[in-house]
Amino acid sequence: MKHITFFIGYIGLRMITAIQYLFAAKKEKAARKNVALFLDRYFWIGIFVSSLSLFFDGDWRYIMLYAGILLDILVPLLGRKRLRQVPIHTEHLLERFGLFTIILLGESIVSIISVLSMEVMDAGVIFYAACATVLVLLIWWQYFDNLEKKLDMEQHTAGQLIIYGH
Repeated sequence: MKHITFFIGYIGLRMITAIQYLFAAKKEKAARKNVALFLDRYFWIGIFVSSLSLFFDGDWRYIMLYAGILLDILVPLLGRKRLRQVPIHTEHLLERFGLFTIILLGESIVSIISVLSMEVMDAGVIFYAACATVLVLLIWWQYFDNLEKKLDMEQHTAGQLIIYGH
């Protein structure tokens, strides 16, 4: 049952992404259109491969599902030459990932607080919460203080270091 739940969520998101690339291809011209069509085509192939998992049992079900996911990961890496023709806007991408990171770190703090709100409080729980808080603060510091210093905002790339790095 967990397979079906994950499958529906994953395939749903991938289909939305592929459809968005199809719409983008209709609006764009030249290199942007070619990149959108390239990603759209191969993401649909990944969806098809993952969908084959519905026809298998046992380990083969997961092998097919993950083969489609692996294809989705590899397509941008293998198509790097095409993607470089349409460089990303680095500052915008970093801003988006920064917002996502703030949400994740906030959820981490909420989880820490929920652990501390338990009725049974001992030294182990307090130590866990303290370590987790320090870890969240260090991640925040590393991400928001150091990341922009390490990336060249003027470089025209496909953004894969940023995307896969997250």
